[in-house]
Amino acid sequence: TGTVVFTGANTYTGGTTIATGATLNVSPAAAANSPLGSGGTITNNGTINITPATTTGSITNADYTWATAQTVSGPGAINFLSGVSMVAPVPGGTTWTFTGTITVASGASLVGNYNFNAASANIVINGTYFTTNFTSTFAVLSGNGSIRNGHTAAGTFIAGGSAASTFSGNIINGSTGALTFKYTGTGTL
Repeated sequence: TGTVVFTGANTYTGGTTIATGATLNVSPAAAANSPLGSGGTITNNGTINITPATTTGSITNADYTWATAQTVSGPGAINFLSGVSMVAPVPGGTTWTFTGTITVASGASLVGNYNFNAASANIVINGTYFTTNFTSTFAVLSGNGSIRNGHTAAGTFIAGGSAASTFSGNIINGSTGALTFKYTGTGTL
């Protein structure tokens, strides 16, 4: 248990495991420079917090670079905290077997780049989630933020799993590209 803070680029290779009860805080400098190493599996049994910069401003459209050969798994939490604005951590080829919860806090924005296929993960959107010209897929959707298309090409957001979704926010076609929203679960939107 405890908290580890990554503040710079990490160049190690292989997997990363966040233990049950442990927290990994990733700063913007680390987030822009492969914060969880290269290759291997990221097993998240605890919490990963993507934190905003405190003195240099928040990241704007910086790739949170997880290597394309990685798998993200585990039942933990990934939190994009207020003040964070970044591209989703999903370079092409990343495999998501993650079953935990991804939270976009109020005041944060997350761009779902590449095919963000976290179909077994829950997402709580209290800030803003932008689709691009790819498809974002999650199991359960909740929160009171907004889902928007942030690209000139069409984007797709899919939610629906075995548990009920309770999203009470806005779904906005905010760009010249169309936003397709598909909901296959139960619950109230």
